[in-house]
Amino acid sequence: MSYPNLASYQQASYSPGLRQVFFIGDGKTGTGSGTTQAFSVPDGAGFLVLGIADAFGFNASAGYYDDNVGGYETSYTIIPAPGSLAAAGLVGVLAARRRRA
Repeated sequence: MSYPNLASYQQASYSPGLRQVFFIGDGKTGTGSGTTQAFSVPDGAGFLVLGIADAFGFNASAGYYDDNVGGYETSYTIIPAPGSLAAAGLVGVLAARRRRA
């Protein structure tokens, strides 16, 4: 998923591909405000891994992971797409791993 400018972080919805790094941020279209963003789970996804793609400066190379402390507080709602396996009554599992420094 490409973010060519800061405005691309404010879209109402995203559809990342499998094994693709994507930005969630605070889940709002604005910084700390706005409407809730929607992230479509790609077919075949079995879990979600949360992490920090940390870098020195915007659009810099990753590698500044040692200067972070804390953890994540998350919440999510799974809404099955019409005609999906989950909507047909089959159960899928979304596992979110939580990592603390």
